[in-house]
Order: sequence, then structure tokens, then C-alpha cells
Amino acid sequence: MTTKTNNSGRDAHAGPADPVESTPGRPVARGALWAMAFVLLGLILLRAAGVAPDSTAHADMTAASGTYTAMTTRSGTDELLYVVDDRNEQLQVYRVRQANSVELVAREDLRQMFTAARAAALGAPPGRP
Repeated sequence: MTTKTNNSGRDAHAGPADPVESTPGRPVARGALWAMAFVLLGLILLRAAGVAPDSTAHADMTAASGTYTAMTTRSGTDELLYVVDDRNEQLQVYRVRQANSVELVAREDLRQMFTAARAAALGAPPGRP
């Protein structure tokens, strides 16, 4: 039985000597890796320069009084006010429109929310705690 050999004298049916050398599309993959490296470097430099948005929470965004806890967040041009009522176990969400008006957006029963979340974490179908 005769065996074909390639130019280097190796058996043609054996695997390539160096998989990196003979992988098609290798320059494309190398270029993509370099591009990602430059993107990551740019993001690191932006973050180090303080250009990236700050995502830390500030304590002055929350307040507590008695059984109520309130927190505000920005939502586009409006501000959202979250109020937790410990006694009634409710979460109320209000939208403050340009400091002129306040409207109730949602009211949720915290007991039901936590029961549903616990059931979902244990694998129960949605809507059936």
C-alpha cells in the first residue's frame, strides 16, 4: 500500500503539523482579537479619565420615616419616587413630572411579589406561586 505525502514529506492523512499554521481564516480571527483589545483599552481609558457615567448609588437618594422608606431615581426627563410601606407591605411607584405633578404609576403587594419570586426561583410556572 502506498501512502501519499505532502510537500514536507509527511503522511497526507495525518493531521497538520501546526494547527495555527493551516487554519483558514486565521488573519480574520487575529484582526478581531486586536480590534477587541483596542475597544477594551479605550473603555478602560475612558473610565480612568472619568468620562464614563458614574453608576454608584448615593445615600442622599433615600429617606426613611416611621414605617415608610422612599427612594428616587431618574427616568428620562422625569423622576421616579419609590415608596415602601412596611406596615401594609406595599410598594408604590410615583412619577414626578418636571417638579410640577405627581402621579401614581404602580402599586404592588410586596408579600405577593416575594411569594411569586420565591416560587419562580424554585421552578414554579409564572403566575402560580
